[in-house]
Amino acid sequence: MSSRAAAHTSPSGTCFHCGDKIPVASPIYARIGGAGQPVCCIGCQAVAEAIGGAGLEAYYERRANPGRPGARANAAEDPDLAV
Repeated sequence: MSSRAAAHTSPSGTCFHCGDKIPVASPIYARIGGAGQPVCCIGCQAVAEAIGGAGLEAYYERRANPGRPGARANAAEDPDLAV
C-alpha cells in the first residue's frame, strides 16, 4: 500500500469503510496495508479487508465520500430470514 493510503484514516468515531458511527462498547479494526482502521461492524471489517487483500486500497484514497451503511436485515419483514 502506498503511504498516502496508509495515511488515509476516518474521522474520529466514524467507520473507515462506510462512515457510520462506531459503537463505543465494541471497537473493531480492519487491517488495511498493515494498519488497523476503525470500523463499525464485522461486515465493514470483512469488506474493507477484502478490498485491501485484493490490492484495491486506492479505493479509499479516491472516493469522494464514504459508502452508505447497508440496510439492516429484519426477519419480521422477510420470512426467508426467520430462524
